[in-house]
Amino acid sequence: MGKAARIKRERKAASLRKVADMPVVFGLLELREFGDFERVIVEHPELLNQATQEALASLGDAPEFGAPFRSLAELLADPSSESWILFRRLADERESLAVDIDRGADEINEMLLRGEASSALPRIDAAITAGTEAGLGLSVGALRSLRGRALTQGTSTDRSQLMKAAIAEFETALLLTSEPAQAAELQMLIGLAEAQDPEGDTHESVGAAIARMRRTLDAVDATTSPGTVALIQTNLASALLRHGGPDHLSELEEARSLSEDALRYRSPELNPRDWAFTQLNFGAAVEQLAAAARADLEQPIQS
Repeated sequence: MGKAARIKRERKAASLRKVADMPVVFGLLELREFGDFERVIVEHPELLNQATQEALASLGDAPEFGAPFRSLAELLADPSSESWILFRRLADERESLAVDIDRGADEINEMLLRGEASSALPRIDAAITAGTEAGLGLSVGALRSLRGRALTQGTSTDRSQLMKAAIAEFETALLLTSEPAQAAELQMLIGLAEAQDPEGDTHESVGAAIARMRRTLDAVDATTSPGTVALIQTNLASALLRHGGPDHLSELEEARSLSEDALRYRSPELNPRDWAFTQLNFGAAVEQLAAAARADLEQPIQS
């Protein structure tokens, strides 16, 4: 992650912490009735003070998720029934848009699985614009991840530029995600894109990708879905098979073990494509280990 991205994330976190100290602020976003809003204002007069307004204004400047906080700041500046009606109308529009974007993201994901990146990119860009304007940060983060994946499938002759652009998208998505499983998958995707950058030393890039994916796998916990874990295991195994480091036998053993672990979840019934890809990794690891064993047996005995 670049310096500018880190600064942006730190500023966002600082503003968010101010509001997070008052969970009632987030509760306001969920209210449906004006009477409930009036009751909360009476019970929590601090919502109308300057500190709350400043924190909301700071969050409202963030393009990816600012719209709801700008709307809330305007409501608290004028807590009238007319302002409430406008606030709820905008909130309902955002909720409806979020459903549409998430449904479209599922369709885009299917397009990418079919290798239709060039057709998917215009849909992704249009959805990102709409989601950003509405302040749907989580949805925009998911779309940025899809855009990064689409770029890795690009056919431009400047493959290095494509990989760098994909990494930038994945890093932006990392800023916008709140789910550990999504963050783990994004870290893996960054590693894979780094390994595919032809401008870097291929061996070094693959080694860096392996290190990143190992850290990602170490960080998974009980909240990480089995599918995400299997995805990381499979891609790490694939990178190990490509690496050919000084201790390649150990890497092959690790690749075989990772593939076996992934196959405890992946199956032809669940997803034939994913299962087949992991089976290919497993077969390649077994084949290369067998070849290495034969080579050892054929070594002449030193007298």
